[in-house]
Amino acid sequence: MITVKPTKNLLGVTISGNYRDFSELVDAMHNITKFDDDSSDPNYGISLQVLAMCYDMRHAYQGDREINKVSEEVFGENMEIYNETTIIYSFNIMFPQAIFYAFAAPKLAKYAKVLVTTKELEDKYARIYSYPMYLRDKGLINYLSAKILEAVEEVIGFEATSKLIRSYERSAVSYKDYLALYVDKCNIEFEKTKVEKRPMKVRTIANRFIKFPDAYYEMYISYTKTAKKYDCNIYDLTDSSIEYPSEELIW
Repeated sequence: MITVKPTKNLLGVTISGNYRDFSELVDAMHNITKFDDDSSDPNYGISLQVLAMCYDMRHAYQGDREINKVSEEVFGENMEIYNETTIIYSFNIMFPQAIFYAFAAPKLAKYAKVLVTTKELEDKYARIYSYPMYLRDKGLINYLSAKILEAVEEVIGFEATSKLIRSYERSAVSYKDYLALYVDKCNIEFEKTKVEKRPMKVRTIANRFIKFPDAYYEMYISYTKTAKKYDCNIYDLTDSSIEYPSEELIW
């Protein structure tokens, strides 16, 4: 079972699960982000962030992150399930990235309904994506979103989280053509926040993903102009001012 808990210094959350938990979620993330790489797709910005989560999750169950093992004594005679369920993999992600996933990934899963296989799509992608498969993937994506919001609730409380969710549900936000680098910008800003001020910062940044601030639109307009100047896509651009700290993060 997937668990999501705030880290000690509230820099982000620790996501944990066994091999099956993570491998099924990785498959679901790949499925809802389509089977090709099209930066002109209006959902490409969300896809980039979902695939960033997918990258860490895949490396976690490949053994490149934290690994824990449940005692064999817990299983007694049921050792046939021991190997698959007792190795628990974990990885950390920062709160802004986690919250963006919680809000945007369910939207992407909803849009992915158009990927349910027709004859045209079967020929294009050389695979079948059935409606039951889509419902399974949507459920897995939404489940992780719910677990992240539970972790947010641990940090900012029930009332503040409920207010955020009500605001999100009332909003018309779609995350179409979203500038994914803004999430990285929020990550860097959040890392610089003092530990005691991070609960309030969690609320502030979560609200930015529901009602986009002027700073986001200014950044988006700047990127759009630059992309037009160089005849490229906004997702082809990089920004030297958006740089993660070189030292190890104190989670």
